[in-house]
Amino acid sequence: MLDTKFVKFRGGQGGPGRSSKAPRVTLNKNGTIYLNRPAYDALGRPKVVTLYYCREDHTIAIEPTFPPTGETFSMYRKQMGWTINAGTFCRHFAIRVPTTVQFLNPTLNQTGILILNLHDTIIVGGIKRTKSLNSPTTEAVV
Repeated sequence: MLDTKFVKFRGGQGGPGRSSKAPRVTLNKNGTIYLNRPAYDALGRPKVVTLYYCREDHTIAIEPTFPPTGETFSMYRKQMGWTINAGTFCRHFAIRVPTTVQFLNPTLNQTGILILNLHDTIIVGGIKRTKSLNSPTTEAVV
């Protein structure tokens, strides 16, 4: 039995959702939300979305929307997925992450809205490596 001071790492080797078939959603410090193809497909492949935030649960909701309005956010193709430039949304709700985080359990609710819990993430970016490749030390940039 481990001492209670230990915290289990829930990301696994290479991080969760490393399979190209698993939905993967990240948020970076600039407020860009990235969805891989399976996450985008599950959302219904929208051109625009509406973003919501629940302060009580520290949760973001992404709703596919049509037609575009002044309140919607466009989806942009990037690499093998799609992004949402949500900087204004993150600033308004004071959502701050020190570096890129991945949502561990992005879930689609019964009405097709993607729910992202900011309490259920791991850091996947912003690792500052030492000069020597043989050195075992790495530190996270915070």
